[in-house]
Amino acid sequence: MKKLLLLLSVFTTIISYAQTRGYSGSTFAGSDGVPHDMQFRDADGNLILIGDHPDVTGSPMLNDSSGYAVIKFRNGKNIADSFINYSLFDHKLFYFQNGKYYSINDPVKEFNISFPSNPGSKALYKFKTGYPFYNKNDNATIYEVLFEGNALQLLKWQHKKIEVSEKYASAPEKEFVSIQDYYAFLPKENRMIELGIKLNLNELKKSLPTYTAQIDAYESAHKINAKKEDNWIQLFAYLDK
Repeated sequence: MKKLLLLLSVFTTIISYAQTRGYSGSTFAGSDGVPHDMQFRDADGNLILIGDHPDVTGSPMLNDSSGYAVIKFRNGKNIADSFINYSLFDHKLFYFQNGKYYSINDPVKEFNISFPSNPGSKALYKFKTGYPFYNKNDNATIYEVLFEGNALQLLKWQHKKIEVSEKYASAPEKEFVSIQDYYAFLPKENRMIELGIKLNLNELKKSLPTYTAQIDAYESAHKINAKKEDNWIQLFAYLDK
């Protein structure tokens, strides 16, 4: 809890500074610690726009509004900006400017983002790359980090796809549909374990057999609601001790 409060405090300080400056004055710091101005453009120097989906119901974005983000790039540069969103369809970050979203094409290492204008969202989302190859996912795949411990991490890979539904005597309808998959990551072994689209205690025991006794002990002392991610975060924190 102390680590979470400290992280939120640091994050709030950084984004408050960025908010007062807006995108055109956002701070970009390289490994040398010197602020740099950076624009996200294509090879011809044009700002890159997000693909439009006017015929699709719903949104490809993580949130309906842009949020405050602190982003670390693989090239060592960092930015803090108050007009960022993340597309679960393209798996890219976008910044909002003049009523439009523009893609950020520089490879991302990790980022934190919050949406204070949406009280129904989480206080803070944390995303990271650099995890081992697993099935079709590689080390550039962006995972949401639900819990980050020394021995165990709980990750979620979330994606939005377009589905077409056909109704009798009406035109086909397209909509964004969210799918997700949970993983356990063992940092000391650099190993990913797929937990499935829904978290299940029995499946967790099969996936982490060395933790079976600890899971049983925690389950007997706590009422676990398998549908609530917070309950799983608390369980992983207990297993990581």
